[in-house]
Amino acid sequence: MNPPTAPDDDPANLPTPIPAVLVTGLDADQRARDLQALLGTRPPHHTWAVITPDLSALAALSAAPGVKAAFIAPGCLCCTGLLPFRVGLVRLLRSMAAAPPAKILVDAGPSRHAEQMRATLEGAQFASLIRLQEDTGRAAPPLAGG
Repeated sequence: MNPPTAPDDDPANLPTPIPAVLVTGLDADQRARDLQALLGTRPPHHTWAVITPDLSALAALSAAPGVKAAFIAPGCLCCTGLLPFRVGLVRLLRSMAAAPPAKILVDAGPSRHAEQMRATLEGAQFASLIRLQEDTGRAAPPLAGG
C-alpha cells in the first residue's frame, strides 16, 4: 500500500484508498462502545486509526495496541463545514504516512451528520485516500468488513 499523501498532491502519486467506517448515533457512549466492538475485530497484525471528538473515548482507544487515535474538536460538524474533521483526518493520515492504517474508524457523531460526512469523504479531496464502507449506528451492529 502506498503511504497517504496530502489530498492536493500530484494525482499520479495518490495512495491506495484506506477502508473507512462511519460510526453514527445520538448517544456518544454507544458510539464509543461501537468503536470498541469494531476494534475487537481488528486482526492482530493490522494497525487501525480512529478519529473521534470524544476525549473520554480517545484515552481508552489510544491505549489499545495497534490503534492510532486522533481527536477532532467537538461541535456540530454540519455548522463547521467539517473543517475540524478534515484537518484532523489529514493530520492523522500524514502522521501515519510511513505505515498507513489498514482501516479508519470515524466517530461521525449523530446520524444527521452522516450524509454530509459521507459526501465530504467521497468528494474529490478524499476519494483517493478513503474508501467508505457501511455506516454503523446504534440500530445496526458494528460491521468490520475487509
